[in-house]
Amino acid sequence: MPHLSILLKRLLLLLGAYQVCRLVFLLANTGYFETAGFEDIAIAFIAGLRFDIAVILMINIPFALFHLFPVSIFYHRGTQLFLKYLFFIGNLPFLLLNCVDLEYFKFQGKRTTADLFQLFGMGDDMKNTLPQMMIDFWYVIAIFLMLAFLLYLGYSRIQTGKPIPKTKFKLLSWILIIPLTGILFIGARGGLQYKPLGIMAAAKMVSPKMIPLALNTPFTVIRTFGKTLIEEKNYLEESDLGNWFSKDHYPPENARFKPLNVVIILLESFSAEYVGALNNGDGYTPHLDSLMQLGANFTNVFANAKKSID
Repeated sequence: MPHLSILLKRLLLLLGAYQVCRLVFLLANTGYFETAGFEDIAIAFIAGLRFDIAVILMINIPFALFHLFPVSIFYHRGTQLFLKYLFFIGNLPFLLLNCVDLEYFKFQGKRTTADLFQLFGMGDDMKNTLPQMMIDFWYVIAIFLMLAFLLYLGYSRIQTGKPIPKTKFKLLSWILIIPLTGILFIGARGGLQYKPLGIMAAAKMVSPKMIPLALNTPFTVIRTFGKTLIEEKNYLEESDLGNWFSKDHYPPENARFKPLNVVIILLESFSAEYVGALNNGDGYTPHLDSLMQLGANFTNVFANAKKSID
């Protein structure tokens, strides 16, 4: 049954690529995993196989199904060329996502999820900064291209051979189609447990610090894609708000001024190098600089996430 052997080799090739991505991810983020021991890393790599297998089968179910039928057309050049295109078109975008997290992980402290695509729809910031990010992190693209090239070489070295004409092998292949299809779908859901394998399952396999290493970005993106967002509640019409509360307050004209107002100014996406009062007078905020001399300036704050969207 050479067609099944070919499928196994091609899927193992992908599995190897995902493990290489995990190793490069570890090397690129050594600061985050500096307290991890060899045992922790080894367990994360072993646990990661389950997430890798699940997402590889999720992505490649159509590709894999073409390999299950013992028909001679499978070995034709045209069919193999079609499968080759299907393999790379289906897998390279997800391999790129894995590579993106080599650097993006440092900004958000977690594997990228589907909210990355929401950022592209929120104004033009992401679109405008993307070209510069591609220049700054050129080595991420270089690593992706290298992995893609190695994947291409490995795929090309897998020989398709010729079909075995023996009837007993063909009969066995036809019989195995149903159980093998079932195995593919079980693998894609991550096992026979009650619920399909989810992101939180990693917490049961590895220590909290090693969860990002055990996971892979394609898995986290697919598992969070299309998640139901918090429903926005509108209890009052905009026109009725004034009947309950007015945002405008006018003190009496003869009222004595009391300097009791507290004004809090929060800067969004602003580096200290742009504020003169925080950068030895070299900045772009002269009026804000003067206000900072008269009030309290807090430069150390706590955030509940690394992105303002969170």
